[in-house]
Amino acid sequence: MTRSRESAVSPGHGSTVSAADMAYLADLVRREAGIMLAPDHGVFVESRLAPLVWRDRLPSLAALVAELRAAAPGPRHREVVAALAIPETNFFRDGLPFELLRRVVLPWLMEQRANERRLSFWCAAAATGQEAYSLAMLCREQKGVPSPWVWEILGTDLSEDNVRRAAAGIYSESEVRRGLDPPHLSTYFEKQGKEWRVKEDLRVLVHFRPFNLVAPWPSLSSMDLILLRNVTMYFDTATRRTVFSKAHEALRPDGFLLLGAGETAQEAGDLFDLYQWNGVALYRPRGAPSGPRELAAESVNRSGAL
Repeated sequence: MTRSRESAVSPGHGSTVSAADMAYLADLVRREAGIMLAPDHGVFVESRLAPLVWRDRLPSLAALVAELRAAAPGPRHREVVAALAIPETNFFRDGLPFELLRRVVLPWLMEQRANERRLSFWCAAAATGQEAYSLAMLCREQKGVPSPWVWEILGTDLSEDNVRRAAAGIYSESEVRRGLDPPHLSTYFEKQGKEWRVKEDLRVLVHFRPFNLVAPWPSLSSMDLILLRNVTMYFDTATRRTVFSKAHEALRPDGFLLLGAGETAQEAGDLFDLYQWNGVALYRPRGAPSGPRELAAESVNRSGAL
């Protein structure tokens, strides 16, 4: 009898993940990625791990967990952690944060770096690359930019599969329709069969590599802008405190830290000052030189908390 996908993972509305297996997986992703999984996230876990169960022709999710328990930490464990850490993403996600970058942050940074003519940006949870390429488009579209300028955009993600996809820059029709208007699509992408590929002159601005935010960090100093969006919400308090401290070290003294909607750097203590622009929160290292007038006028407090 041919095994169906449904036989590998329950099609019911409730989760079939045992409490013991759920506790094991929650501990695994907390240790390896700093991500918190609640006991009632069983359905989410099943949906994320079902492709691995099906691909490897395992009889159930419980069999996959049994394999993990029996083996020493290795590629299999990293694959499972990455599957559970895949975020939702799209081009120009949430809109306004990218308007803030386009209208305020990038022009100000270019003015400050007029002699260096080089800017370094880091998308720290880049997923499959949409955020990093969105930032690259903003760089290409800065008005009145004399040549040459060096734009260095680093995109990192826990998942090696995500990094490979991001570097290839190939997206489905549904993916490009999420956040891209026709002018951006026609200017920066080329059709390849049923898919779209980022054009070479945009891809050269972005470099992708695997990176675990809760592992020891390599030297990443002198970043002008760090996008740490929609990832810290999944960390526990201690992990957030550590990640924000490391981000502070990686930023230039007058740089910027942009988080996701609803995220704050409260656990960073007195490392950052918080500003707002049209409801978008933006952080700068405490004691940074005066920044854009648009931000200074809307500083909401100096405590690093909303």
